[in-house]
Amino acid sequence: PPRPQTEVAPATFETQMPRFATVSPDGSQVVFESLGRLYIAGTSSGDPRPLTRNDGSYREFFPSWSRDGRSIVFVTWDDEDLGSIRVVNANGRGERTVTSEPGHYRRPVFSPDGRTIVFEKGSGGFLTAREWSETTGIFAVPAAGGEMRRITASGSEPHFGASNDRLFLSVSES
Repeated sequence: PPRPQTEVAPATFETQMPRFATVSPDGSQVVFESLGRLYIAGTSSGDPRPLTRNDGSYREFFPSWSRDGRSIVFVTWDDEDLGSIRVVNANGRGERTVTSEPGHYRRPVFSPDGRTIVFEKGSGGFLTAREWSETTGIFAVPAAGGEMRRITASGSEPHFGASNDRLFLSVSES
């Protein structure tokens, strides 16, 4: 019978599953996640390069551009330290954490004026730690960092329209 040889740990390989791909507002770049790292590339040409200087100590997910295309907000995850929401300049410099406590965060987005970030905060359990799961829902935090405030106890996929005066989200009814 055929017995194909498969290298167990090749030095390089080509990933087939980029996730959370988001195109910049001007359409010139795309940021995406693959194997727990964020990468950025030109939409017309260019090889992807890592967006952050992450040494592999945490995973990066859910990238989203600011409307001016200068910043990217994303979520980090570490099994011991849990998650955080971070902002980095589109050139990969100036990374900073904007949440003041660990949590189970998802889908952060900037407000149209870039001053606020809204996101989902979920609960842990089963495969993830239950710590920091008491208060869940849709939250907002200043883009410069600071105190988080809960907007609503339920909902998902928060996003803004053309201006800052309305926040839209999905709600499932049982």
